[in-house]
Amino acid sequence: MVRDIGFLSGSRNMSLEEIVAMFLYTLAHHQKNRTIANYFDRSGETVSRQFNLCLMAILKLHGKLLKSPEPISNDCTDENWKDFKNCLGALDGTFIKLKVPAKDKARHRTRKSDLATDVLGCRIIMACALLHNLIRRYMHRDPIEEDYEVEEEEETYEEEDIENGVEFITTVETSDEWTNFRNTLAQEMFNSWRARSLNH
Repeated sequence: MVRDIGFLSGSRNMSLEEIVAMFLYTLAHHQKNRTIANYFDRSGETVSRQFNLCLMAILKLHGKLLKSPEPISNDCTDENWKDFKNCLGALDGTFIKLKVPAKDKARHRTRKSDLATDVLGCRIIMACALLHNLIRRYMHRDPIEEDYEVEEEEETYEEEDIENGVEFITTVETSDEWTNFRNTLAQEMFNSWRARSLNH
């Protein structure tokens, strides 16, 4: 799809598969440019350029993968949406001024000391949503989502327990089990990709 619809192609020094693998690895593991450059044995400039080209190619898939939102009608009575009639979305590259709690101010401070967020970051979020929609097109049943539904049912029972005065756990310490599973899966996928690329 990224080749046919997004018009992404490999270069003389980097195959299309490697570009996509680098992009997915960056998103999946939330890695910095320098880490990806070392891992794939590429320069930081190459990683940045290819990441942005792949991002733009994936965003071009929106026609196939993104469900168009329905505009909010003038006679909308829903309290959550009625104030957004005829609103236009913010443009990429613009800053939206924010009011945030004191503990989060440092994270949102711009170089001109304003509190704002950059809408350009929405491109990566949109790419993740498009990839999710692509996966759901071929994988209708999501085991993780089913586990979540079971957890919601358990929460209903917990709420009943609260009403009956039963103590319950409010927080759970993080475990390395999911992190190890994700890292193992990513490493297996990368090794499989590397073995295929070495054979060609």
